[in-house]
Amino acid sequence: MFPKCRMKIKVVRCALQVIEKSSHVAESDEQYYSAEAISVVGNYFIHSLRSRQTIQLRFYMESARRPEVAFILLKPSKGRMTVGRSKVDDVEVEAGSILCNESPTSTGGRSFSLGKAEKRLLLKSMDVRDLVVDCALFDVDIISLRHALLLLACRQLPKRLTLYKDFETIDKFLHVKPGDPVDVPVQPDHCFRGKVRSVGQFYPTNAAVYFDVELERPSSDNRSDSRLLLSFDQLRLPSVAAQNASKAKAQCNNVPKVRERQKSASKVSTMASTTLDSIERISQDFGALDSGKVSSYVPCVRLADLSSLLGRPKGIQGSQNSCYMDAALFSMFCCTNIFDCSILRPIKRGDEKRRRIITLLSNDIVYPLRRCHYVRADHVMKFRKLLSEFVPEARGFMEEEKDPEEFLDLLFGRIFQAKPDIILSSGESSYLFQLINTEHSSTIQQKSVVTVQELLEKSFFDLNVLLSKIPTRLILQIPRYGKEKLFRAVIPSLQLDVSPILLNHPHSCWRCTRLAQLQCKECYLVKTQKLSDTFFCTKCFHEFHSSLTTDQDHAVVLLHIRDSYKVTEPIILQLASVMCIESSHYVSFVRTGHKPDAEWIFFDSMADREGEACGHNVPEVSLCVEFNRWFYPENYDQLVNQLTHNPADLPPQFDRLVSDCYLCFYYWPDGLLYS
Repeated sequence: MFPKCRMKIKVVRCALQVIEKSSHVAESDEQYYSAEAISVVGNYFIHSLRSRQTIQLRFYMESARRPEVAFILLKPSKGRMTVGRSKVDDVEVEAGSILCNESPTSTGGRSFSLGKAEKRLLLKSMDVRDLVVDCALFDVDIISLRHALLLLACRQLPKRLTLYKDFETIDKFLHVKPGDPVDVPVQPDHCFRGKVRSVGQFYPTNAAVYFDVELERPSSDNRSDSRLLLSFDQLRLPSVAAQNASKAKAQCNNVPKVRERQKSASKVSTMASTTLDSIERISQDFGALDSGKVSSYVPCVRLADLSSLLGRPKGIQGSQNSCYMDAALFSMFCCTNIFDCSILRPIKRGDEKRRRIITLLSNDIVYPLRRCHYVRADHVMKFRKLLSEFVPEARGFMEEEKDPEEFLDLLFGRIFQAKPDIILSSGESSYLFQLINTEHSSTIQQKSVVTVQELLEKSFFDLNVLLSKIPTRLILQIPRYGKEKLFRAVIPSLQLDVSPILLNHPHSCWRCTRLAQLQCKECYLVKTQKLSDTFFCTKCFHEFHSSLTTDQDHAVVLLHIRDSYKVTEPIILQLASVMCIESSHYVSFVRTGHKPDAEWIFFDSMADREGEACGHNVPEVSLCVEFNRWFYPENYDQLVNQLTHNPADLPPQFDRLVSDCYLCFYYWPDGLLYS
C-alpha cells in the first residue's frame, strides 16, 4: 500500500479518470488500482466529499457500469424477488449484503439525475438469487468485485461490515495461492497449521471464493478428515518468521523420525488434548465440512442447479435417529417452495421461543440446504434441542426416532401455527390425512397394486366426507397395519384429481361431459373404480341404469347445483415428494419439477458412515434413473404386471419408492399464488 498522502493523490486522480473518462487506470505504479480503484475511491475519496453530492452521484453512475465493481449495503433496505410464478415485495434486506449491477451495460437501475430527482440505486443481490434491492445512494459503499467475492463467503453479515474496511488483510488473501501456508484458529491462543490446496468458487449457485485447506495434524492423529473449506475470515496468514521456520522444517527431512517422536511426544499429547478440542468436536461427530448460516431468503433448488445437488456429502446429515426429521425437511424445502409461507410468515412480538425455532430452521437448515446443498448434523441437533425445550411434554426429540406425522403436526400446529389445509365437510380439520382401507369386500381390497388416487377416493367414500375447500397443500399417509404393508405396491399419482371429493363443486357427467345433477354411489362399488365416473346428468343416468332390474336399483344422490355453476376443469394437485420407510429408516424421493418428465432425486441422510463409534454419517443425494416412463398412463398395465410377477426387472429405487411409500406431499399450484 502507498502512504496515505500519496494514496489520496492517486485516488483523486483515479476518481477523476473514472468520472470524466470512465476508463481503467493503466499507468505503471497505478496498475494496482485497475481492479481495486473503485474500492479505494469509495472509502477515501467519496467520504471526504459527502457534501459534493453531484460528484458522488456522477461517480456512482459511472461505477455502476463497471463489471469489476460491487456494492455493500450499509443500512437495511427493502427489496423484491420472484418466487416461482409470484413476486414478493418489501423483502427485508440486512445490512452487509453484497450487491452488484444487474448488467454491466446498464445504469444500475433507475435513471440518475444531478438535480432534485431521487438519488437511488436498483441493484441485484449476490447473496440471494432473484432478489433486487432498492436502496438510497448513501446506503451503499463501493467495493471491488474481487473483494466482494471473498466477503460473500463470510456468512455473518454484521461481521462483513467490519471486514470490508480492512483492505490490507483482504488484499493479502487475494494473493494467497495453492501451496501457501495458513493458520486455522481452533482456540483463542492456539492455531493449526494448514496448507492451501485450492482457491476458488466451489458452489455453482454461489460465487463466493473459499479456501480448500489441508490441516497438518500431529503424527499420532491418523484421521482422514483433515480437509476444510473455509472463508478468509476463518484463516490467519502466518508471519514471515513463521513461514521461514516452516520452510526450514520442511527441508530437514533427514532427521530420524524416532528422534522426532521422542523429542515432541509430550507436545503432541498436549496438542491432542487441548488445541484439537474445537476441531475434534466437529470432525469426530459430524465431519469437518460445515454449511454455516444463511440469514437471507434462498429459493428452492432449480433444475439448472441439479448437478451440484448430487453426490456426497449432500442433503441433510443424519445423527442419532434423526432420519425421520431429515427426510421430512428435505421433502418439504429442498426442491419446492410450497411450505415457504410458513417460515416467512411474520411472528407476533413477545413470542421469542417460536421466533428462535423458526429462525434457526430457516437460517441453519433450509437456506443452507438450498444454497450449499448440505446441512451438517449439529444444526439439526440445535433444532431438535429447541423443540425439546418448547414442548417438554414430548420427550425423545434429542435421541429417539419419532413418527413423521407427529413431527409434522408439532411443526405446523405449534411452531408455524398455520391454519390446517385439510378441512372436511364433517367440521374436522388437520394438517395430514390418513388414508384408510376398510375390511369389506371391494375391488380395491382385492388388488395388490393400487394408486394414491384410488386410495384417496376410497377413503373419502368410506368415511362419507368431502373436502370443504381445495387444499393448497395435501399430505397423505399411506395405510399400514403396524409395520405390515397392506399392498404389494402403492404408486404415487403424479397428478391428483380432487374434484370428485370437493363439496359444492360443479361436476361433469362422465358420459356426455355436461353438468351433472346426480351421483350414483352404488356404481362406485359394482360398476366402476373411479369416483368421477359416478356423476351423471339426468338423461345419461336413466340410459345407463335402464338395463337394471328393480332389485338392482341404485340409490341416487341429488347434487347441490347453483344457477351460476358451469362445467370447469378438474382440480389437479401436483406431487412434490414422497417419504418412504423400510426397517424404521426414512428416506425421500423428490421431484425436481411439475412436468411429467421431471427428474427424480433420492435422498438418504445416513447413506454411508465414516469412522466407527466416533465417526459420522454421510448423507447422499442421487439421481433416479428410468423413473419417468413408469409413471406414464400407457405403461400402467405393464408396471402392474412387473410389480406382480417380475419386480426384479424394475429399477431398484423405483421398486423401493412404490413398495415403501409412506407420506406423499401434494400441492395446488393455483392456490400457492394466493397463499
